[in-house]
Amino acid sequence: MNCLLNDNIVCLSETWLRRQELHLIQETLSNHPKTAPKEFSVYSKSSMHEDEYPQVGRPYGGMAIICSKHRNLNYKEIDTGNNRIMCLLVQDKCSCTVQVILSVYMPYYQQGNNKQTELFVENLDKLQAMVDLYGSQAPVKICGDFNTQLPQKDKLQQNWHKQKGFNSHSRILYDFLLSNELIVSDFMFGQKSTYTYFVHKNRTYTWIDHVMAYKHDIQNITNCRIMCDDGNNVSDHLPIETICQLHCGTKPSSGTSNLESESAVFTAWTSENTAKYKDLVEEKMVNLPSLDISGAYDKCSIRNKIDEYIDSLNDSLLNAAKEAGCSKPQSSSRKPYWCPDLSLIRDRKRFWYHLWCQNGRPRSGVVYQCDKDLKRLYRKKSKWNLDHI
Repeated sequence: MNCLLNDNIVCLSETWLRRQELHLIQETLSNHPKTAPKEFSVYSKSSMHEDEYPQVGRPYGGMAIICSKHRNLNYKEIDTGNNRIMCLLVQDKCSCTVQVILSVYMPYYQQGNNKQTELFVENLDKLQAMVDLYGSQAPVKICGDFNTQLPQKDKLQQNWHKQKGFNSHSRILYDFLLSNELIVSDFMFGQKSTYTYFVHKNRTYTWIDHVMAYKHDIQNITNCRIMCDDGNNVSDHLPIETICQLHCGTKPSSGTSNLESESAVFTAWTSENTAKYKDLVEEKMVNLPSLDISGAYDKCSIRNKIDEYIDSLNDSLLNAAKEAGCSKPQSSSRKPYWCPDLSLIRDRKRFWYHLWCQNGRPRSGVVYQCDKDLKRLYRKKSKWNLDHI
């Protein structure tokens, strides 16, 4: 409740409210002594369908976004056509979008349950559609319960998703982050808590709630922290607080990345090779002429002579390493049309093929279609590279 006292936007998952009970959020805010003096805009949806009434047991799902009314900001909800995704546009007085907030509640992973994976991919496709539609207008924040853990390391093994704590949903979500150049904001800051979901009874502690943002929007994120349990939290999830700056009248710049491939080098610094290298370096250093800048009278000429001397020094060291057998260039077996983008598509194709096999090799559905589309994309990209060598 204290989060609502400032000019905040609060995203809620699993409200467990039926459609006829959605008004309870606004009524609670109006009747509570702390929030009664303030004005709020409440956007909510239920995950339950009309044909499920009457329903046995507790409700499930449900989402809501509560916004403290601000004199310089307006809010506009976008219909996503999905009961697990909410989209809210934060606009200034000129109706220009300054922030896009996507609140999500993703399906959980269950080994052997193909329907859960199909549902996860379907919701991620809908989320991708919202990012494509509104991501060019303003910075995007994607927050909520993703129901799967993500890796915090930059360098990952090929089958990292098979390690403890991860699953195929982790790999699918991680590919979504890479393809959209998104980062996990709560990984950027030191956290007192290393989990967001907990069940003390069976000692389950996982980090499955996140706040995602564009890489080029990092400088606008002041802080992102997991709020520790203070005794007032009745949920089994810990909230995440993100403090960010809004810039009116600005649009995110398109991020570009240049991929440069370098020929890999194998090294063999054995004791024998190291001794040869030492002797060769001593020999080459004796034959290397001394640096002479007597004929240079200006800074530019002196700098050029120093650069040339450093280049010759580096060449001597590299040649000594090659002659001693300490370094050997990798004999590449890749085809001449190969590129880093093709490697990425190949790895994704392999992952979806294995996922398709794990799901029983279905002949229809989202997983089948993804595997089929990636095979087609791999062939198309290979042919295009081959024609443009």
